[in-house]
Amino acid sequence: MLKKTACFLSIIPDFGNDYHNLNLELIDIQGKTVIQREISNNEQITIEQLPKGLYFYRLTNDTKVLQSNKILIK
Repeated sequence: MLKKTACFLSIIPDFGNDYHNLNLELIDIQGKTVIQREISNNEQITIEQLPKGLYFYRLTNDTKVLQSNKILIK
C-alpha cells in the first residue's frame, strides 16, 4: 500500500516476508518514469520535488508485478 503524507510517500507492502528486493516505479501521466528504486518495508520516499498531478505506481519483485495503481499528488 502507498500512502501520501505531507511530502513523503510511505511504502507499506502487505506481502509478508515472502518478498525481498521490492522495486517501486512512479510514472507521470505522460509515461515518463520519475522515480525508480529498490525499496524496503516501511520506507518513506520524498516526493516534494514532483509537480502536482496524477501518477501511476508499480510495485514489483524480481519476477512479477505485485501491485499497481494511481496516486494523485495535490
